[in-house]
Amino acid sequence: MSELKPLLVFSGGMDSSYMLWKELEKGDVYTCYIKATQCQDKIPMELAARKKIIDFFEKKTGNKVITDTIVDLGNMFQATERSRWGSVRAQWNNNIPDHQFSQALVWPFALQFATDGRKHSKVCLGYVMGDQFAMHLGDMRMAWIHTSNYARNHQVPMEFPLMYDTKDRILNELPFEIIPDLWICELPKAVGEEVREATNPLEMERTGEEKFVACEKCPACETWAKTVFIWERRKKLNLQECIAKRLATLANESREVTDVEGTNPHEADGCSTQQSGERGIEAKLFLSHGSVRAGIRDQRKDSESEGVL
Repeated sequence: MSELKPLLVFSGGMDSSYMLWKELEKGDVYTCYIKATQCQDKIPMELAARKKIIDFFEKKTGNKVITDTIVDLGNMFQATERSRWGSVRAQWNNNIPDHQFSQALVWPFALQFATDGRKHSKVCLGYVMGDQFAMHLGDMRMAWIHTSNYARNHQVPMEFPLMYDTKDRILNELPFEIIPDLWICELPKAVGEEVREATNPLEMERTGEEKFVACEKCPACETWAKTVFIWERRKKLNLQECIAKRLATLANESREVTDVEGTNPHEADGCSTQQSGERGIEAKLFLSHGSVRAGIRDQRKDSESEGVL
């Protein structure tokens, strides 16, 4: 029998990305994603972010995501409120963006479709101290235990490995270069809404012309803004500038390595004058310093990368 590995509920946000990183440092993992209660415009943004983040941390840790499971519950619930004469007064479904804890109603059930006791040692969710849902973690665990009556093979425990961490600590430790790839917003706004409505939606999806940006108003965006404010006040640094500097440093290093390999084969060890000068030392110090720092989402406004990736 193969060794059991943890199953991580991974959305592509800050907390779940940090959890993925720390679990990958221990060894290989499984991941899953649940389509159920999210704003539907958020799903493709999260899926795109997840792929980049998984690739990044696999290379960083040397371990891998064995399989990634997508559980799609679709439009699972549809409620219709009618008058005594049969007329419809209101309708709603499980995709309720303003329902803060709507995921708690369906996630334990959905996770039973992804969890397999023959492969998974535990199920991990990335809730953090200070999350609005944190006070309900015990209820979530109890819901998991009760729905495990329908589990595949046998029950596995549910854990919250970040429950004693804080968001500013996580932001402090995440690598700078991965921050622009995180997706945080719960209710993204479409860019060029008029064009999108006037064109065949299927065609827009195929051509990839539809873009979304963070709303900066949902609870997730507000929490992110508070976390960034705390980080900047404590570190006395601007996180956006730190990210830009980090990415520029990486780009310069890449060009320098290319130049050394292409024009100076006798110094293949990378000890050329250009690299060992003050500029190289500064870059090396910054890399060391940046390994325990973090940043905010890249909010570039150019047409090539408008919004948050």
